[in-house]
Amino acid sequence: MTTIDYAIVFVYLGLIVFVGMYLQKRASSGIDSYFLGNRGIPWWALGASGMASNLDVSGTMINTAWVFALGVSGLFLEIRGGVTLIMAFLMIFMGKWNRRAKVMTMAEWMRFRFGPGREGNAARIVSAFSVLIMTIAMITYFTVGSGKFISTFLNIPEAGRIDNALENPEIETLDPLVSDMIMQRMLLDYDCTTSRTDLPQKPAIDQAVRDVVSAWRAVKGEPDVIYNLSKFRAAVRQSGKKLNGLLKSPESAAVPSVVIADLKAFMNSGDALIQEFDRSVSYRALFNSEWVVQYITPEFMAALLMIFLAMLYTVASGLYGVVWTDVFQGVLIFGILVYVCIKAMAVQLPETFAISVPLKDGTFRELVTSREIWTSALPRMKLDFPAESSYAIYNLFGIAIFFYLVKVTIEGCGGTSQYMIQRYYAARSDREAGLLSLFWTFLLSFRWPFIAAIAVMGIVFGTGDGGVISDPEKVLPVVVNTLTGIGIKGFLVAGLMAAAMSTFDSTVNAGAAYWVKDLYQAYINPKASEKNLMLHGRWSSIVIVILGVLFSLTVRNINEIWGWITMSIGAGMIIPTLLRWYWWRMNGYGYAIGIAVGMVAAVVQRLGFPNVPEYVAFSFASILSLVGTVIGTYTTKPTDRSVLDNFYKTTRPFGLWSPVRQQLPASVMEKINLENRRDIISTFFAVPWQVVLFLTMMMIILKVWNTFFILLGLLILLSAGLYFNWFRHLSTEVKVDEAGES
Repeated sequence: MTTIDYAIVFVYLGLIVFVGMYLQKRASSGIDSYFLGNRGIPWWALGASGMASNLDVSGTMINTAWVFALGVSGLFLEIRGGVTLIMAFLMIFMGKWNRRAKVMTMAEWMRFRFGPGREGNAARIVSAFSVLIMTIAMITYFTVGSGKFISTFLNIPEAGRIDNALENPEIETLDPLVSDMIMQRMLLDYDCTTSRTDLPQKPAIDQAVRDVVSAWRAVKGEPDVIYNLSKFRAAVRQSGKKLNGLLKSPESAAVPSVVIADLKAFMNSGDALIQEFDRSVSYRALFNSEWVVQYITPEFMAALLMIFLAMLYTVASGLYGVVWTDVFQGVLIFGILVYVCIKAMAVQLPETFAISVPLKDGTFRELVTSREIWTSALPRMKLDFPAESSYAIYNLFGIAIFFYLVKVTIEGCGGTSQYMIQRYYAARSDREAGLLSLFWTFLLSFRWPFIAAIAVMGIVFGTGDGGVISDPEKVLPVVVNTLTGIGIKGFLVAGLMAAAMSTFDSTVNAGAAYWVKDLYQAYINPKASEKNLMLHGRWSSIVIVILGVLFSLTVRNINEIWGWITMSIGAGMIIPTLLRWYWWRMNGYGYAIGIAVGMVAAVVQRLGFPNVPEYVAFSFASILSLVGTVIGTYTTKPTDRSVLDNFYKTTRPFGLWSPVRQQLPASVMEKINLENRRDIISTFFAVPWQVVLFLTMMMIILKVWNTFFILLGLLILLSAGLYFNWFRHLSTEVKVDEAGES
């Protein structure tokens, strides 16, 4: 970037911090103002803020990666989360159901649903901890993605320096030594087979060699990057450590001598490689620490800069600062989306072109596809990614999409948590809950043509001298960095940094509310003053961020953490979160046990079998969670009837509520049933409406006009159905008083 671009970015960031700090006084009157804005923020501001929070850099990078690799079908893959299809359910009924409780957090809602006794407290505590865990995971996701994006532009140096660079002659000397290490491993394979030796360390050796080969490829690609050099050296050293203990232990006596000789030869090959490597290159890590070089990367430092700036106004001004800075940022974000889309309209995709996919060993492979396949709005049932690709788990694409639809339907009918639901708790009426959802979804529809535009320009970039962009997750920063001019690049970077900060500030503010309201005030210090609660709100925000940042050091890429959040840890919470609305018999104990079992299952899956397809991870966590919920419910007493009566009269959900519904007059139930029927019918319009809206916008960028007009006609029909079944009834709200009268 040029000096002008840097100036635009830093002036913009300064303005954002100023706006947030300026609103500090309005958020300081108490925790209701700090976390909900006193429920006085207009619906259009809440909707615009929601859009800005959803349009995060990490999500945009992974969504762009999928569209780059798959074309329009990439949108269907992101039904798992990136399409934000839950908005259709929030718009029709789930948003207003949550608003009616008039609580501050989902955990506080648990006492509203299950009562103030032990079962309500159990559900509230488990809910609070589960959301805090999810919040920390989201901070980790934000750190990985924003760091990957921002470091591309800020040129942050590595934590060390190279004194003697690795040149081509040295690389040519080291190459055979790496090959010798591979050959020694192959010889070990052969001798283990012929001697029928079952060596427990064999899988560890195989993984060690894969790590060495992957790190060596990275060194050959970028030999002037200290991180690559350090990672390669660490991989070689680690391969020897895995065997050292075996050779010195008594159990080595049971290993055939030929295998022992192979193990020693393997270790010697690693020692020779290390010695030659140390002679060939010299670099110095900060504090003389290899750990610093490998973990305190430029990406990590870039993310810390973003986090620091966003923390300044998030901690100071709460939801007021979050919403109004999001609105301010949303204007720039929207302008950036429009600019990029217009620029992409001038670009023409070739008939055939190459894309790239990541491999499991950390490298990438080019694949050839056609414009017809890439721009098709009908998803394929099977994909043909190579088996060694990280994307191969999606080859049964039809099954994956089916599970994503099941997942998002359950999630939508069960409601959400964190920053999304916080907007509905802050809404002033049922009507405004619907309007903010509609506005939010409409603004989000501009995200997908922007993603398509970036992917198209990334493909065209690959047809030139620059070559195919190897890492799909870097398509966004590469396009912004290479295909925009002076000044425009500054605004683009500032706008995308604004999107990153919007996601971060909303997540942190919502997560802190669970500590303050549901744990500290509820159980630790019930008599805490407003000043004390505000202080805890700020300190808990800082602690949540620190934990999320530390966990980011263990994550390799954006898709890894995003897949686990959406399809494993989220699946562990999804069934109890659904049943709480629709099944009167479910109690707080069932909810608490179901969530706890689901969360443990998600962690077991992550540690025990992390590379399974996402729908397997989803099924594993959600089924165990369902079993835990049913067992917990039926082995304990039902929720008190007065609590259930109050919940139903206030919320008025559809589902299995016959024992409660029988207590209400027929005239009241007729009105409630009418509203429920409209909501159910409208949902069948809203879900396809949102998908078709996003696809229609993408077709404009791709200039596939036949498909565009078909989708446009379908969009008009779905919009008409929504208007007559939902929109014109937004002001119609059934209210039930204490006596059961409407």
